[in-house]
Amino acid sequence: MEETQSDDAAAAEGSSSSDGSLVDPTEAPAPPGEFEGMSVEACVAEAAEEKARGNEHFKAKRHTEACACYERGVRLVEHKKDAAISGVDGARELLASLLTNITACGLRMERWSDVIQRATDALALDKGESVNLKALFRRGIARSRLGLDGGAKADLHAVCRAEPRNRDARAELSAVSERLAEAKLTERNAFASMFTSGKSLYAAEEAEAKRKAAADAEAAAAKKAREEEEEAAMRT
Repeated sequence: MEETQSDDAAAAEGSSSSDGSLVDPTEAPAPPGEFEGMSVEACVAEAAEEKARGNEHFKAKRHTEACACYERGVRLVEHKKDAAISGVDGARELLASLLTNITACGLRMERWSDVIQRATDALALDKGESVNLKALFRRGIARSRLGLDGGAKADLHAVCRAEPRNRDARAELSAVSERLAEAKLTERNAFASMFTSGKSLYAAEEAEAKRKAAADAEAAAAKKAREEEEEAAMRT
């Protein structure tokens, strides 16, 4: 899958720590040696418990608390990541699930850069031809919300190829594709207006405003439907 790392890095600028990792300034850093002395198996087992606690918070719409549980679960698995993934059954899948759940929280809290980062981390765990479609879809949504429409289109198109009946992905892809087409048309009209009256430019701006309002309404409806679907999935 082709990445647009430079665009994503630009979008995340200003919300990253000096070492390049995404940090929420309201969250305290992990204590030094937080998991020292714990075995690989114990770390993975506790990470699974953090996931379960996070799911309960998510179902109750406590997204900040849910995210904190999932992030601690990630730290537990990554404390001895190589040993966990190679030596503990289900550790890779658990880590991918924790990261993917963080993206669900990030969408609810509109932390788009965090969603992109954690979705990319989850996708890096894919094996063979298996693709984490939830992470890919959510990264596409986040890129779209940040105006990274090229990357968003690539992600959403891949999801639609894998799941042709995914209505949410098709709706988002349609909106992104329309924005890209409209942007190209607006650019062409603006260039043409340099050689005509200012009236054509005004008409293009008015059309763009109407298109944006329609796209925003469509995105809001898709977001509501997606949240209801995710809440229902958490209850199963």
